[in-house]
Amino acid sequence: MSPYIRWYNDRKNFYKIFAERWAAWAEDVELSPLEATGMSKFFKPIAKRFGLTQYFVELGVLAE
Repeated sequence: MSPYIRWYNDRKNFYKIFAERWAAWAEDVELSPLEATGMSKFFKPIAKRFGLTQYFVELGVLAE
């Protein structure tokens, strides 16, 4: 396995876990619309780069 593929898979797993933890945390707090929009903007390019768009939508960190 090439170093890039290893890096890509490690990053993809890192962002999946990060999004899961953020979604769990966000369920327990009242986020302002600005905060929710900001996090959605943070996660959108990550989702596109790592093929996680559908997963992030299911978690609720991205709007459809």
